[in-house]
Amino acid sequence: MTYLLDSNIVSAAMLMDRAVTSKLAELEPGSAAISALTYAEIRYGLQRMASMPMSKSRQQEMAKREELFDRLMDHFDVLAWDREAAEAFAAERIACAADGEVVDVLDLLILAHAASTRRVLVTRDAALQRRNRKGPHRAAVISW
Repeated sequence: MTYLLDSNIVSAAMLMDRAVTSKLAELEPGSAAISALTYAEIRYGLQRMASMPMSKSRQQEMAKREELFDRLMDHFDVLAWDREAAEAFAAERIACAADGEVVDVLDLLILAHAASTRRVLVTRDAALQRRNRKGPHRAAVISW
């Protein structure tokens, strides 16, 4: 089984969440990846926080978080957004509308990326969890 890690799972790993870090430790090399969208979302958050006025100790903490993110990325492939992902997004968005479900667009893009790459999406997002095995691609969604 291969996994696509959502932004909240990567963030939890960076905060040393035991549930997430223990699951990651059990994985075979190459079995987990992140979307380029997740990479962008995390990188944006780190850069945005680093650009705010802060104390010297907070600056050091932010530098450590960025270093930790870079180290984590040494262990995960970053999957490029492609045509198949874009097509899956269109179909998933239509399915959400038909089901009367509202899912944040960025989250839906990541779900579509998991679907198009046939990976299990790992997330703590409740709206995405409600999409488990729904929609045209029947993407699996789990939480750690």
